[in-house]
Amino acid sequence: MSHSVHPYSFRLGVIRDWKSRWFRHKGYSELLKSDVLLREWLTKRLRGMYIADIEIERGQNELNLILKTSRPGLLIGRGGEGIEKLRQEILVQNSKLHLNLPKNFKISVQEIKAPETQARIVAQMVADDLEKRMRFRRIINQTLEKAMANRDVKGIKVALSGRLDGA
Repeated sequence: MSHSVHPYSFRLGVIRDWKSRWFRHKGYSELLKSDVLLREWLTKRLRGMYIADIEIERGQNELNLILKTSRPGLLIGRGGEGIEKLRQEILVQNSKLHLNLPKNFKISVQEIKAPETQARIVAQMVADDLEKRMRFRRIINQTLEKAMANRDVKGIKVALSGRLDGA
C-alpha cells in the first residue's frame, strides 16, 4: 500500500508559502505545538471576520502574527482597540495553553482586495448566508456569479451537503 501525502506539501515553495516562518534547533516541537494551538484558537475566536490566512513569524525574541482578512475594519476596530483587545486575550490564552509567546509580540493585519479569490472566505460567506436561513440555490448561484466575475478566478467548484431547505 502506498502512503498518501497532503497536497499542500507538493505546492510548498512553488505556488504556496509556509504558514509558519521560523527555524529553531532546540524546542522545535514545543514551538510547533504552540503555533498550531494559537492558529486553532484564533480561527475560532475570529470566526465571522472573514480571515483567509493566519501566518506566524518568529525571531529570536519576537513574534509577528499576520492576519489576512477581507474586512480589516472589523478586526482593527476604532483606533486599534480591537487589536489591543485581541492582544490581551492572546496573553490570557498564553498562560492557559502554555503557548511560549514572548510578552511583546506584534499583530499586523493585511487586507485582501478581492475576497472572491480566496476559497476560505467564499466558504465562510456561504456558511453565513446558510445560517441566515437564505435559500441555498440562490446562495450558490450568487456565489458562483461573484467569483467568476473576478478575472483572477479561473473556475470554481462548490459542494453543499446535509439537510438543506428545511428537510
